[in-house]
Amino acid sequence: MAAAKTGGWPHLSRPPRFRDIVVRPLAGFRWRHCHKEDSMHLYRKIIPKIAHDCIRGLRLNEYVEIEDIQVIEAELDLATTMVEYMNNEDRISQEARSGLQRRHLPADRYAMVKRSIAEVREFPLGEAGVNFVAGKVLEALFDSDNVEEIYGSDEELRTIIDEVLAKHLTVDEEIDRNVRAALRNKREGSYEFETEYNRRVRELTRRAAQAAQPRY
Repeated sequence: MAAAKTGGWPHLSRPPRFRDIVVRPLAGFRWRHCHKEDSMHLYRKIIPKIAHDCIRGLRLNEYVEIEDIQVIEAELDLATTMVEYMNNEDRISQEARSGLQRRHLPADRYAMVKRSIAEVREFPLGEAGVNFVAGKVLEALFDSDNVEEIYGSDEELRTIIDEVLAKHLTVDEEIDRNVRAALRNKREGSYEFETEYNRRVRELTRRAAQAAQPRY
């Protein structure tokens, strides 16, 4: 008999909304190296890949039942919640830049101002933000009309989601070190540093992934 689409909440007709629960990292699960909390960052370009890998991993482990014709739509459901997070972060970033200009603060105060605004908005950044996104992806999975059944427990579902996010979002230690060395003349904490750091990390990570692919 198929399990109800409630995961670890068998007594409910649907799981509680994310805002009503506290999502914590899985016990024993460790994110890979990250130089600073804000170095763990979600990028728009990799959202489709994250959504694809989440759905693929969940199906391969038979934690969910999704018809082949509904896979793309299910991926879009997960991607939508990540895009929403990015939109909210972009608004905070813009507010931080405006705050610097309005208060005539030095550029290296950007990261501090952004964190302060995020705290006021109760918006998680860095590793806390990734954990928040993982919880929202889990919620989107339960809310999706394109997921027929969910058989996995909450912990099993989160394990797959966390592993996919860790794979795509954490920065390789050597790449982090090389990028920071290349940007040593820019003020760390400034908008320019953050923007250039993220761009270079994405580029070097992409090159490393291409180099690791087998050639026939």
